Amino acid sequence: MDNPSAMMILKTLSLILKPVMDFIHWLENNDFLDNFNKEGGANLGQLPLLKTQSYFKQTHIFFEMNELVRYIMFRDRLHKKWEKAS
Repeated sequence: MDNPSAMMILKTLSLILKPVMDFIHWLENNDFLDNFNKEGGANLGQLPLLKTQSYFKQTHIFFEMNELVRYIMFRDRLHKKWEKAS
């Protein structure tokens, strides 16, 4: 293919689709899926920490770093709001 514009489009599409294809590969992997229960929560097993830290039982799964950052910011602001109310 000698068309530089077409090559740029194909290269861009491959960069966009790679994370999607990687994610699909993970979803097809039963070993990966064994880490989760049917509700989508993490199967953390019988970790000793779970007996003392109940918040570990309510995990939040992230698939993108941006989602993780937004969730941390949300939880931080929520904590500050309720801390002031106490």
